[in-house]
Amino acid sequence: MPSQRDPNVEEIDWQVSNPTTLYFPAVRVDYTPNDKLRFNVAWNMTKSTTLQPSRIFRIRLGKDGAGDASKNYSAAFGFDWTLSPTIVNNFRVVISTNPR
Repeated sequence: MPSQRDPNVEEIDWQVSNPTTLYFPAVRVDYTPNDKLRFNVAWNMTKSTTLQPSRIFRIRLGKDGAGDASKNYSAAFGFDWTLSPTIVNNFRVVISTNPR
């Protein structure tokens, strides 16, 4: 039978939960000046924040603990031009970033 003081048989003990916050704001604007032209612009953001507890595995990590955060953006522009009922030209540009 193992000793109660043996650190190799210690159970993992999470002291507090680690809350996660997610945001997904998005904006889109469509503009149709006439029947043959259509424009659209879109902006999206994904923001994630995870806070880790200040005590993990019963080891003191410091005053604030640890965590993880990310923020990603994407922007898009679109243009549709209807030449005839059977011919449509499409143009799309998308920019995606992951700033650090």
